[in-house]
Amino acid sequence: MNENKKLVIGAFYDGRPGHEKQTRGIVTQLKRKIPIEIVSTDIRPLTRTQQAGQWLHYLSAMPVDPQVDLGRCGLLLGTGTQTHLPMLRQKHHFGIPVVTCMTPALPIADDFDLIFAPQHDSAGHAENIFNTIGPPGVNWNRGNHQAERVLVLIGGPAKNNVVWRTAAIGGYVTRIARQNPDKTIVISSSPRTPLETVAALRIVADECAHLYFHDYRDTPDGWVEKEYDRCAQVWVTGDSMSMMYEALSSGCKVGLIPVQWRRSNSKFTRSEQYLKKQGFIVDLHDYLHGRAKWQNVTQLNEASRCADEIIQRFA
Repeated sequence: MNENKKLVIGAFYDGRPGHEKQTRGIVTQLKRKIPIEIVSTDIRPLTRTQQAGQWLHYLSAMPVDPQVDLGRCGLLLGTGTQTHLPMLRQKHHFGIPVVTCMTPALPIADDFDLIFAPQHDSAGHAENIFNTIGPPGVNWNRGNHQAERVLVLIGGPAKNNVVWRTAAIGGYVTRIARQNPDKTIVISSSPRTPLETVAALRIVADECAHLYFHDYRDTPDGWVEKEYDRCAQVWVTGDSMSMMYEALSSGCKVGLIPVQWRRSNSKFTRSEQYLKKQGFIVDLHDYLHGRAKWQNVTQLNEASRCADEIIQRFA
């Protein structure tokens, strides 16, 4: 690639933070490696009827209203189902390669030029699939961790996949605090955390002088990312795989707070088992009973690997 030539990327965003973090993470790493320019497109949420209409237009190859700014792009990039058809329709008009994160639905998967598929998707191997350990994100190890600071992240029921027990979660947090009496323990809820769990965590925090609870609704944008950078040790409930990968990407020692799964072979349990087997994370039960210790901190940076693959293929 000519050093003076920019790769112009059409970035599609669907308004969902988890999806946008994956796209922004790749964009950030590309900026660190090559000259790029971003043309952003925001996709508004569609009703089921509108989604059906998009499928009809796509499958019948109806003409698309071209987005003029995208015509000069060398690549389209987006994450999430709602970005797929808008990107592919622009591809068919302009002939621009399309890249997405997570495995798309089977009818259109072959239409993508590159798919970043986390290993728990079991997407297999194909020319347009690049398997990652976990999803790319905006975090990387900046080397600013404080050994005396511990972060505890609490999720919540996920699409009926988890039997959520507030009392058990509160007990686990108390045991983490007791295991680390000389450290500052910072706890945060998340959008899925039930109100009764929030109330229980406030009580636990009131009973431990070195434990501080933050309701996610009271934290500013970017708060958790800054805590990843500060906290050497991070504990995450098993339902929150995205936060687990974010902590790993930040260079933290990551522990799993167990939850009760309704299904023993979901993509969540497969991901959990993989991370434990590879030594990326430790289970709280094993940690408390001295059966597990952290190995060398994993330098996980999937966004950087994804950026390198884009550069190799398209720049």
